[in-house]
Amino acid sequence: MKYMLKFLVSVFVLCFLKTVNAQPDVAGAKHMSAYVDTINALGDSLIQSADVNIRIACGYGMIKRLVRALKTEGSFKYPFDSLKHISLVEPDDHSFRIFTWHIEMDAGIYRQIGTIQLPDKNELKLIPLIDGSRYIKNPMDTTLSPDLWYGAVYYNVIRKKYKGINHYYLFGFDANDPFSNKKVIDVLTFSNGNKEKVLFGAPVFVTDSVNNQRSNRYIIEYSKKAAAGLNYYDEYGKIIFDHLIPQNPMSENVKSEYIPDGTYEGFRYYKGSWYWIEKVFHQAINENDNPPVPKPVDFDKEYPGK
Repeated sequence: MKYMLKFLVSVFVLCFLKTVNAQPDVAGAKHMSAYVDTINALGDSLIQSADVNIRIACGYGMIKRLVRALKTEGSFKYPFDSLKHISLVEPDDHSFRIFTWHIEMDAGIYRQIGTIQLPDKNELKLIPLIDGSRYIKNPMDTTLSPDLWYGAVYYNVIRKKYKGINHYYLFGFDANDPFSNKKVIDVLTFSNGNKEKVLFGAPVFVTDSVNNQRSNRYIIEYSKKAAAGLNYYDEYGKIIFDHLIPQNPMSENVKSEYIPDGTYEGFRYYKGSWYWIEKVFHQAINENDNPPVPKPVDFDKEYPGK
């Protein structure tokens, strides 16, 4: 499996890089919906097949068709709203778009795939994202590049600007392994304003304001049998997520045994940083104090294949 993963990564990188800066495919514009239909069919096979080799072949095929679709003139403005197994998020300033999805490599072990599309009238510009999460020793404290990316399937992005620098906060899901899921908040910035030099992670999550303890990204991990929320709620101006506890005291620090206890933690934004809130909601005294009711989830986008 280790060698298969290396081969998979090599194929995906070559597939993306061969088409970076390629000229738009004007003649193929009318075939955009056909590309999407083919990607969806390959995605169905990827999800349903019990053979890892077939899943990898389908994943490779999805990349090839997606790149062809993105080469189509005007693709940056195409909504791709009928994609079933690929998630697409775009910030409010429309400075880029990120496509992400995942492949089950073996018995519940997942690898994420992604690419960033940059707007350009004359050529296709893609930045492939290579999932290196298995090899990152200190993910909370590390700044990463696209070729060593903490992989996730993104379901939301928000933008905050501080001292002239845009920070894009990405909310993602990682199916991880057979025992636990993860959700992550990552930070995307462009180095020195160069749109082709992407960095992931920044020390903006203050988890201990007394000691100014900071993290470059924030990750929660919980039992495969549970469901935990992590998202930004504009109506509250906060990032809100489930407080997790072990199912029994003997499982302390065994993240695959953690489940929500019905209370909420969060982060509040202030001058370029997010400050941890131990308990977002206390006893409700009026209707505006109640915890947020989650909006309906498109499970094909947030949990592809689940």
